[in-house]
Amino acid sequence: MIEIADLSQVSRATLYNHYRDKEAVLYALVASEVVRVFENSTGTPADILEFLSIQISQDRALAAMRQHDGALLVSLTQRTSDRIWSAIDSFLLTTMNNQTGADLALVWLMGQFLHPLSAKDSREQAAFLVERTLF
Repeated sequence: MIEIADLSQVSRATLYNHYRDKEAVLYALVASEVVRVFENSTGTPADILEFLSIQISQDRALAAMRQHDGALLVSLTQRTSDRIWSAIDSFLLTTMNNQTGADLALVWLMGQFLHPLSAKDSREQAAFLVERTLF
């Protein structure tokens, strides 16, 4: 928490007034990123999956976590029954228009937390996933 406060240029007291621990800070960051990405996702289902894939694969914070804190990154991919996962499930169900497609898309995207794709692979795989689950 000390490092987070220093890097954020806020006092430790301020940080502790808002967040109880490092995990709470991370949770708030993830929630904020999920909202940002959803708000910027437009187009066809393939376009949306491609965008989500690129956002995950090119995210600098996730890249740093892959190198320095793999265990924490793995814990982010553990499904729970909280608000973030509910929002992700709803968004993907709306995007894919069927539960099987949404489930496959989620697993595909979660894999990119640990193994990012190139933009070209994101585009090709998103199109393939949509073609195989929607039609």
